Amino acid sequence: MLALFALISASVYLVVVTTATLAKTAAEQIAKLRPAGEPADAFLEAVAENYIARELPRKAERARLLQRARARGAALKAKLQQDGEFLSSEALAEFLGIRRQAIDGRRKSGKLVAWRDQRGHWQFPLWQFDLEKKTLLPGIAECLRELPDDDWSRLLFFLSVDEVLSEKERPIDLLREGKRIDAVIKSAGRYGRHGE
Repeated sequence: MLALFALISASVYLVVVTTATLAKTAAEQIAKLRPAGEPADAFLEAVAENYIARELPRKAERARLLQRARARGAALKAKLQQDGEFLSSEALAEFLGIRRQAIDGRRKSGKLVAWRDQRGHWQFPLWQFDLEKKTLLPGIAECLRELPDDDWSRLLFFLSVDEVLSEKERPIDLLREGKRIDAVIKSAGRYGRHGE
């Protein structure tokens, strides 16, 4: 039995081997390995029970774990999207008193935190701004230079507690308070290297 699967496995590495050729080879080997007098269907059923049946639960478990991970990711995205107010490109441009094209330029150059909604429109969290001065909070631009070029990674960094940085406060909380800005930037660097 093992010889059959060793032969099949060895044959797979040959790129030029077609599925039909491989199936023919497997069928020939199964015919050779089948004990005399044992019906082919009983032998194939035994092969299936001893090999395929072991693989199916692993595949089902991997699929179940992947589905759970996707569900957790969707829940996290929903939570991140609900954390504070978000403005569209147009609304943010009006709030800051600049043109929408300037907002798009800053987003494209990685100078603003943004994410796409389900309709494909960019949304900008207000938490990255000093609302009175209508300017980006100190440290945001520096953190963005360190973080991966991924919208969700950036949101996750600012809105998640980094226990090395603070046991209770998130990076955005520290930046809002103007506390430990250099430490937050270093944390973004660690986060960025981890994401590579």
